[in-house]
Amino acid sequence: MNVYDIFDREPTDPEWSSQMQARIEKQLGEDIKILAPSAKNVAVVCHWATCKISAEVGQSDASRARAALTVAQFGDRTSFSKKSHELTRDGVVKESAIVLFHAERDLDVQAASYQKKRDAFMLHMPPNDPLYGPVVRHNLSK
Repeated sequence: MNVYDIFDREPTDPEWSSQMQARIEKQLGEDIKILAPSAKNVAVVCHWATCKISAEVGQSDASRARAALTVAQFGDRTSFSKKSHELTRDGVVKESAIVLFHAERDLDVQAASYQKKRDAFMLHMPPNDPLYGPVVRHNLSK
């Protein structure tokens, strides 16, 4: 069983899922606008302790969309599966990732952990990095 199976079978906790979706959407929305401007149908769906993050982009933005999803998923465990990168007949790339969080599901602990991991990740990215550079430069300008 992989994390996509877990996500598909997991019940939804309306209170936790709505709060976690809002938190992920806020940061993902900022990053994906910078990294993959062609992104559309950006979606975050959370259940009990997992969230699925997905977006559709043109082929030229596929690697940048994957980069945005990578940054967005600093949960305790993340997984990309073969389903996570699909090219449709009309040339649209569908990217997705599943984030599996701590069973305790404490939103403040997760937010602090996410911010710490994201900051550490970005600290090691040079401003001229071909994928993450735009987000690094944006963060430096704040």
